[in-house]
Amino acid sequence: MGKFIILNGANNDFQFFLRSKNGKIILTSESFPTKSDCLDAVKQVQINSNLKQNFESATNSIGYHYFNINDSNGKRLCYSGFYVSAGVRDRGIGFIIDNAKSATIEDQTTAAD
Repeated sequence: MGKFIILNGANNDFQFFLRSKNGKIILTSESFPTKSDCLDAVKQVQINSNLKQNFESATNSIGYHYFNINDSNGKRLCYSGFYVSAGVRDRGIGFIIDNAKSATIEDQTTAAD
């Protein structure tokens, strides 16, 4: 089981992370101007995480593998960390598919919307 953590960003924005049960950050979101936009993005990840077409797998210029999760319009909602192989990345995607829908949401923000 994972946990979405909502935090204040550096520029009065909001961001979420998905942590695994051992505390490892699995996903990092884009920045959102309001808390409600951030919470909406979490809901979109929870809704769309079982649709493989919303996952975009890629490799960076030095060979590390990662993935993005996009909304139904193709806009990036969040991204993974880097993985040493495509197989390990794919296990990360499997974790999201299996756990994002039931992950709890913890609001750690200090400011209102």
